[in-house]
Amino acid sequence: MAKSLKQQLRSALGAIPHLEEGEGGVFHPDQPGFFVDGRLVVEFVDNNSVGVRLTRPRIRIRKAELASDTRVEPVRSGTDWVAIHFRRVSDLPWIVDLAEDAVGAYVPGDGRPLRPPPTGAALDRLRRFH
Repeated sequence: MAKSLKQQLRSALGAIPHLEEGEGGVFHPDQPGFFVDGRLVVEFVDNNSVGVRLTRPRIRIRKAELASDTRVEPVRSGTDWVAIHFRRVSDLPWIVDLAEDAVGAYVPGDGRPLRPPPTGAALDRLRRFH
């Protein structure tokens, strides 16, 4: 049986260095969430949408690209997140590229070991505050 787009994207995200799948997302606990150094960076919203925590500076750099892409919801001022809808296999490499860009923003530059994704009570605490 062929993998769904969501399954294909989930596999591709799991192959990105330093991006680690957690026990679920923060904003959408029933969906997969991917973390870097204990921070949520990519979260599925549903079967055909993800949020990528790109950071404001990286959003500014890619502003024209993001604003002109019909897969991207309009970016709200002051947010680190970009909401993306995908419908075709050809959409996935671009999302992976955005995720790799986001990972670069959250990997500590001092060489210290990365914190794992939050679990249990720590993850529940994050969910309560969002």
